[in-house]
Amino acid sequence: MTETVTLTREQVTRFVTDWYAALDEHAPTEHLVAMLADDGLDMQMPEITLRSHDDFRTWYETTIINRYFDETEEVQSLDVTVDGARADVRMVTRWRARRWNPPAPRSEQVDYTSTKSWVVECPPETGSPIISRYVVEGFVPNEGSAVL
Repeated sequence: MTETVTLTREQVTRFVTDWYAALDEHAPTEHLVAMLADDGLDMQMPEITLRSHDDFRTWYETTIINRYFDETEEVQSLDVTVDGARADVRMVTRWRARRWNPPAPRSEQVDYTSTKSWVVECPPETGSPIISRYVVEGFVPNEGSAVL
C-alpha cells in the first residue's frame, strides 16, 4: 500500500528558499539534482530547456558555477497553491551576480528580475519535494545590469 503524501504551503516555501540558497552558495551539483524530478523534468530557462539530470548537470557546472559569482536570488513574491502531493508555485525573484567572460579584464554586474512558475511534487517513495517543472516566464534586466 502506497502512503499518501500531502504538501503544505510552509514546506513548499521552505523548499523554494532552500533551492535558492543552494544556488547562491554554488552547492554541489548532486545536492541540487536531488531536488529535481528524475522523469519528466521540464526546466525552461531563458537560454536553454533542460529535460534531464544530465542536462542540468552540464548547464549548472559549465554555465552557472564557472561564470557567475557573488550571487543572490531574492524571492520578492511567492504564491503557492497546494493540491495534495502537488503544488503550483508562482514567484518573482531578483537575481544579482557578478559575471566574468574570459578574457575580459573585469567582471560585470548582472541584475535581473524574473517571473517564474514551478510545479513541485512530493513522490510517496521519498516524501521529499522535487521540482518537476520550472519555467522562467519573464527575465528583465534592472537598471545598470550587463545584458546577458
